[in-house]
Amino acid sequence: MTTAFLISNFIKLFFLLSPFSMISVFLTFAKGLDHKERKMAVGRTILTVIIVCFTLLWFGNSILSLLGISLDGFRIGAGTVLFMTAISLIRGTSFYEKPGPEDDFAIVPLGLPVIVGPGTIGYLLIIGGIKDPDIEHERLLVSLSLVCVILTLALFLYSSNAIARIMGKRGLAVLSKVTGLVLAAMSADIVFTGIKNFMA
Repeated sequence: MTTAFLISNFIKLFFLLSPFSMISVFLTFAKGLDHKERKMAVGRTILTVIIVCFTLLWFGNSILSLLGISLDGFRIGAGTVLFMTAISLIRGTSFYEKPGPEDDFAIVPLGLPVIVGPGTIGYLLIIGGIKDPDIEHERLLVSLSLVCVILTLALFLYSSNAIARIMGKRGLAVLSKVTGLVLAAMSADIVFTGIKNFMA
């Protein structure tokens, strides 16, 4: 049960953070940087992802209470936004602005909101917003899955040039579209859960 839960959450978080999609984005932003500067940029990006993700996961309940938003209401809203993210991946479009030459792209927009986008924020806030004390054990397991996914993301970004050469633009585009399809299915599940709980 524990192993299945870990694997399930790893897969969900992997598609939410979508490392394959981030390779082309990172290469676009990091154009003109030398090897050392790219490594430093990856480090800042990963640190941003860690801070934001674990804050949402462990303090989601407090954040939702502070905003006065019900968990099921947030499920419906987050699922809808996640669906929009999925559509953008399937269509090959994006709704972030490219940073200026003097901006630190590693933190904004790459770390937030490109990697930790609305879908990831919504998913982690939903888990963090559950008040059941029995969920603490599951939250620890989700944390472990999250660490594994972030390490995978770091590996992908550090090896972005090599992966892009091996897979090519067409291969990365196909994987981005597959990621979009999976996210679309996840968004539908999140929305239907919120609606079902509202009507219960």
